[in-house]
Amino acid sequence: GASQVKWNKRNQYLLASSHDGDVRIWDKRKPNTAVEYVAAHLSKIHGLDWHPDNEYILATSSQDNSVRFWDYRQPRKYLNILSCQVPVWKARYTPFSNGLVTVMVPQLRRENSLLLWSTLDLNSPVHAFVGHDDVVLEFQWRPADRGSKDYQLVTLSRDQTLRIWRLDPQLQKLCANDLVEDLMEGMSLTAESEKSLPSQDPEPTIHSSGLPAEDLQDQDGALTSSGRDDPSALPQTLQQEFSLVNLQIRNVNVEMDAVNRSCVVSALFGTNQVHLVVKFPSHYPNNAAPSFQFISPTTIPIAMRTKIQKILTDTSLQKVKRNQKLPGT
Repeated sequence: GASQVKWNKRNQYLLASSHDGDVRIWDKRKPNTAVEYVAAHLSKIHGLDWHPDNEYILATSSQDNSVRFWDYRQPRKYLNILSCQVPVWKARYTPFSNGLVTVMVPQLRRENSLLLWSTLDLNSPVHAFVGHDDVVLEFQWRPADRGSKDYQLVTLSRDQTLRIWRLDPQLQKLCANDLVEDLMEGMSLTAESEKSLPSQDPEPTIHSSGLPAEDLQDQDGALTSSGRDDPSALPQTLQQEFSLVNLQIRNVNVEMDAVNRSCVVSALFGTNQVHLVVKFPSHYPNNAAPSFQFISPTTIPIAMRTKIQKILTDTSLQKVKRNQKLPGT
């Protein structure tokens, strides 16, 4: 018997079911046998949730005091782990940025709050929703208004109340990849201050600079909270690192090619567009930084490209000075 069943949010044919500590991935077009088996936990799984943007990624929460993140195509090793002090009742992705909300097992009355985490740094929660007098039985998301970037968290508790919590953009930003957020903000400010015309100038190749090899090594494990305690939990390949990237920014598309060690980032704003190729050398991240190159049909002028380069470089250097890991590439 299955204790949990969840439809994939990006692939209409896939669903996942939990059976004690195992997960089975199903394709409804071939219902006679599971597509994949994941031995996720040694204890009972209380919750399943699919990633909102990546059809291969899912999170499992368990009686064993942990939330584990999986790429079901590589079922033998989890991508990341969130270790808690108590059993985890539910763990669900936020509909924005790189967030996750957890609720502890209802029988444990000592903890009634919901915790908001950034999947980019699982060492400590970024926010706690405190207010219920008894255990939280269920929670779901809803947009505050149609087209709004504000979201609301609706919670139901055994204390006989239903609460609605507002998650404004400032709170959402705590879960965001601020490298990307700063980049997009810089592009928007520059677009407003300049009259953008199509440029026929040669496409420059931009290399990130000022990043010591040891910090690039940190970058490889940026989405792993338990890297120092469990080195095997780090992404071992570029494909695994790609699978951890979670970009939820309107009008931005990322195409990843792990075989050719590259990705293309496309962005639209107003009547302009940007296409940026990021290439990863074979020795990345050991003494080998990725390169950035604008390609056709990029329509922004050289001035804006220089602005983007400065944002990438300055943000990276700022992270290094604060001794922080760089999220995603």
